[in-house]
Amino acid sequence: MTEKLPPARLPLVDNISETFDKLPPINLFRAAANARTLYPAFIQYMYLLFKPLELDGRIERLIVLYVGKLSDCVY
Repeated sequence: MTEKLPPARLPLVDNISETFDKLPPINLFRAAANARTLYPAFIQYMYLLFKPLELDGRIERLIVLYVGKLSDCVY
């Protein structure tokens, strides 16, 4: 038996590049580099944000099984 998912609260965007083209150009890296007190913390944050995630194998398998259950998929 499949559970009904609630409708999305926000409308979905068909073409995301058109949406980003409407935003003003912001060079976050240039702004952060000019803020001498902010830059070291910003770089550390970016490093932690994009470094590969290291999970215990058991936890990783549990996540895969849980997402599969939520997606109503057989794994």
